[in-house]
Amino acid sequence: MNTIIKGNIEVVDQLRLCIEQLTNTGYSSPQPPFFSSSVGQHLRHVLDCYLALRNTAQTGKADYDVRHRGQEMEHCRQTGLKALAELRQWLVSLPESALEKSCAIKTEMLLSEPVPVEVSTTMARELCFAALHLTHHQAMIAALIRVQGGTVPETLGLAPATASFLRSTANQTDHSKAQERRSD
Repeated sequence: MNTIIKGNIEVVDQLRLCIEQLTNTGYSSPQPPFFSSSVGQHLRHVLDCYLALRNTAQTGKADYDVRHRGQEMEHCRQTGLKALAELRQWLVSLPESALEKSCAIKTEMLLSEPVPVEVSTTMARELCFAALHLTHHQAMIAALIRVQGGTVPETLGLAPATASFLRSTANQTDHSKAQERRSD
């Protein structure tokens, strides 16, 4: 399986496992003043991004400004889990050849006025973005769950490059300790 697709599936599976452990209240409740969005709202937001990418098959364009706020998945954990399962199925069935296709993305860039930009890109590049975007939201979800008194895996919201750094640091520490034991 292609690494980009596999990376997206890994991050989707990680979020699914986390959401499965929540109650519906934990899923749908923000924690003001620290968090104005719930786990369900974060999930809906990242799924909007993936939905825009899925739509490129028909339109050739991903419009990241199309948001589906207020949907049932923001309030119902089971609906959110179903949407994650559908996303996973799309990723599993996505042919590697789709990654090479050119597409365009449209998004607003200014806070001060509604001025959209359109940029040429590829599905591979946008799926890299989507996975990292989901990881970023997982970090916020992890913090939100901790504020609620819950626990989450240490790796929830951990970027792949950070995981590699931590493995490298651990390997260097283990190697240094082994050398110290040999010199004793």
